[in-house]
Amino acid sequence: MQLSTRLARLSHLGLPARLLLFAVPLFLLALVLTPVGWALSGWIGIAAVAISFVSCLVGSLAAVSLSFFLQGSHSPLQELLVGMLFRMGVPMGAALVVVMRSPTLDEAGFVFYLLPFFLVAVGIHALTAVGLYGATVKATVKANVKATTEGLGQEHDACEAS
Repeated sequence: MQLSTRLARLSHLGLPARLLLFAVPLFLLALVLTPVGWALSGWIGIAAVAISFVSCLVGSLAAVSLSFFLQGSHSPLQELLVGMLFRMGVPMGAALVVVMRSPTLDEAGFVFYLLPFFLVAVGIHALTAVGLYGATVKATVKANVKATTEGLGQEHDACEAS
């Protein structure tokens, strides 16, 4: 089965399945990073991993939820921009707060734990966007081509009649 076919199936997923599509890989990444945090900084390292996981998870779930509810009522570009606002805003806001208010979490490498979570969330978002909006774009292009060819056919018939 082609990748485009698999990605097109994402357009039929409901909200719970889309939320799980983000939550499961981020949780698995947290399981991988937790021993690293423990080895490098002890309990504060685990706290840094947990807070970075939660901030990326909350941002991603908010973005997916809002995009799901905006789907169809606005253009895909608006959905992507709203999703990006939350997907980027929540983790970057958390990073700003940690750097400014908690030097211990900052020294434990909070930002370095935040980056892998953020990159995984952006990667998943890119794959789902191709699946969700690829079908919309394909249908729009087909409709435009059909309308154009029908219009050309009518013009051709009108030219022949005169």
